[in-house]
Amino acid sequence: MRSLRIINEYGQSIELTGKVLINGIEGLGITRENEYLAFRDRYSLARISHGLGDISLGLVFLEGYRGYKDFVLFISRAVKLFLEYKTNDTYLSKIAFKEITKGEISFGSLQSNLIIVKLSPWYRSSEFALEVSTTESDKEFPYIYHYTYGANANGSMQITNSGDSDAYLSLKIIGRMKTPYVIINKNGETIGTFRLFYEGEDIVSMSSIPEDEYIKVADENAYQLQDFTCKNFLTIPKGESEIVFYPGTSDPATCYLKLEESFEGV
Repeated sequence: MRSLRIINEYGQSIELTGKVLINGIEGLGITRENEYLAFRDRYSLARISHGLGDISLGLVFLEGYRGYKDFVLFISRAVKLFLEYKTNDTYLSKIAFKEITKGEISFGSLQSNLIIVKLSPWYRSSEFALEVSTTESDKEFPYIYHYTYGANANGSMQITNSGDSDAYLSLKIIGRMKTPYVIINKNGETIGTFRLFYEGEDIVSMSSIPEDEYIKVADENAYQLQDFTCKNFLTIPKGESEIVFYPGTSDPATCYLKLEESFEGV
């Protein structure tokens, strides 16, 4: 059974299965904006992109005008909005409020039509940790990935991107470090590296999410400390890749990772 809810930037939400019901929905499918190259009387697909798309929801407010008013205040005052779509898995899309109609009250309920703009593909986030230490014994974490450790205090793991495009990676490094770096390998080749010219114990963080890219040390901008010969804002290609973490010291350290997989349709 599928369910939908709208979430604001504070994590507050409105379920569209309780006091607000859905009686119609359009726009959950796939829409592409294709570009083509012409070769006489034939064409070749050159580029696929995904523009803004509207989602239309027919809503029934079982509490009548009071429920409608509460909903309008919630959705119109939010700075950020997300639409959560739950089936076998849970997916999110960043959205913007566009329009809502107001109908007449009938038998205590009020019907309305809501239009929201889909700002991002559907995405699914997963979080895990990669710990390094000087011990030779394997450690167990509540994740399905396998960890290996070496005497040079680096850790590696395999990760799978099951999405339809490159997945965005965010990381947070905690522990003693000296010029830490993270490498992404695929099929035995290095395809991306994050490297920071920093020594200390402050928390290092990086986000490759396009609208929220940053590199920080102790929550302060550290863009200038990156190794500009490296990619730094890392993404994970479709399929299986290897992540290797080097803190640069022999002290224990942990690299917390967040993967955001994107999907055309769910």
